[in-house]
Amino acid sequence: MEKRGNADRAAQTRPQKTIDPFQRYDNLREKGLWFPIPGPADTIDQDKGGVRSALADVGIGYIGWTHNSFASNQLPHAARSTIANQLYMGQNPTFASANFMIVTYDLSRFGIADGQIVVGAEQQYWTWDRPGPDRVGLNTLAYYQTFFNRTLVPGIRAE
Repeated sequence: MEKRGNADRAAQTRPQKTIDPFQRYDNLREKGLWFPIPGPADTIDQDKGGVRSALADVGIGYIGWTHNSFASNQLPHAARSTIANQLYMGQNPTFASANFMIVTYDLSRFGIADGQIVVGAEQQYWTWDRPGPDRVGLNTLAYYQTFFNRTLVPGIRAE
């Protein structure tokens, strides 16, 4: 029995390119980082209530995150001390929290192709004072721009 034609051959087409709904926010992510942080698709708020979309429409992007830790030495003969004499995190139950909010503003709407202004705030709290003070403050204030048709990027050697 001989098969003829293409009737038994699977249709050979190119796979369709999937559309990433979060791609429109890529230009609003903080630029110039040596360590890329997760994008909007990997956040818990993504675009709830259309807030991220409304801000993106006017050139604003954001990311916020919290880093919390708790340490407590559970060894049976762990030496406890007063807070004043604590020598390491966890000698007494120790909690730490650092919360961040980074906001970016896209300057391409003003003719600066890769331009961006970045402002970040931080709040941190510790139950033990050695790692650092409790504080609320500005932790980032930056201007980003590439030069010479992207051949010179701040922090990256042009070749």
